[in-house]
Amino acid sequence: KAMPENLRKNKEAVAETIKQIASKMAYFTTDDVRERYDKREGAPKTHSWSYLGGVMRKAKKEGIIKSAEQPPVRSRLKQSHGHFVHVWASLIFQQEKPHEQ
Repeated sequence: KAMPENLRKNKEAVAETIKQIASKMAYFTTDDVRERYDKREGAPKTHSWSYLGGVMRKAKKEGIIKSAEQPPVRSRLKQSHGHFVHVWASLIFQQEKPHEQ
């Protein structure tokens, strides 16, 4: 079954956001991904972040990030109600030139 076009575009835009963050931050959480994505000009709007875990796992498989092997931290996003989020470590930090947005 083919993936809807808008979902494919969202996943691609989120994957690019993860790469941008990983090139600028040694450690980060999905809160950072969501906040940066929401600030991107022209980024497809998303109403659900249910696919974010899959995009993060794909970035891990591609060697962009790895588990930071730290305890989870509380989300700082109001809509997350303080649930715990995983801390990720960049494997490309300072290897790429930052992209201006």
